[in-house]
Amino acid sequence: MLNTKKNLVLSVAVMGLALGSSSSAMANIVTDGNFADGANFGTNWNPSGSFLGVESGNHPDGAIQTDVYMGTVGGLGNISQSLATNAGTAYHISFDLSHPSGSQPSEFQALFGSNLLIDIAPVGSFGYTHYSFTSLSNGLSTLLHFNEREDPSYMYLTNVSVSAVPLPASVQMFGLGLLGLVGFAYYNRRKNGFVA
Repeated sequence: MLNTKKNLVLSVAVMGLALGSSSSAMANIVTDGNFADGANFGTNWNPSGSFLGVESGNHPDGAIQTDVYMGTVGGLGNISQSLATNAGTAYHISFDLSHPSGSQPSEFQALFGSNLLIDIAPVGSFGYTHYSFTSLSNGLSTLLHFNEREDPSYMYLTNVSVSAVPLPASVQMFGLGLLGLVGFAYYNRRKNGFVA
C-alpha cells in the first residue's frame, strides 16, 4: 500500500514537471537564423532573386551583425525555409530588419505559410528594428519566407526565430489540478477496496 502511494505521488510529480516545463522558452526551429553559417546559406535557406548574400561587419547604421543582405532589382526576390511544425499550434515569429539607405522603390514581406505577417514599402531609412508576430501553423510543414525588393541599395535581415508558443499558466494549473483529482480519486478507490 505504501509503495502504491509513493508511485502515485511520483507519477503526479513527473506529470506536473512535464506540464511546468512547457512554460519555459521553446527552442528556435529555424536553421541558421542569424546567418552565421554563411558557407551554407544556400543549403540552410532557399534564396531566389538578385543581389542576395550573407555578410558580417559594420553596416551603414553602425551595427556589427551577421545578416543576409537583400537587393533584388525590378521585382520581388525571396529567401525561404521549410520548418517542421505541428498543425494548429501557435508559433512566435521574430526577426530584425534594417533599411539604412531609405531608397525607393523598396518592399518587404514576411509570411508564415499563407499567413502574411507584414508587408511594408519603407520610405525612410531605419536601423535594425525588431519585429515580432504570432501565427498558427496549418500543417506538419510550414514555409517561412521573406520577399524583398530594393532596387538601388540593400535591406538587411537577421536574428530570425520561430518557436512554439508555450501553454498559458492557467492551462498548466488546470492540468495539474486535474492530475491531482485523478490521483486522489484513484487513491480513495484503492483504499476503499474498489481497485485491485
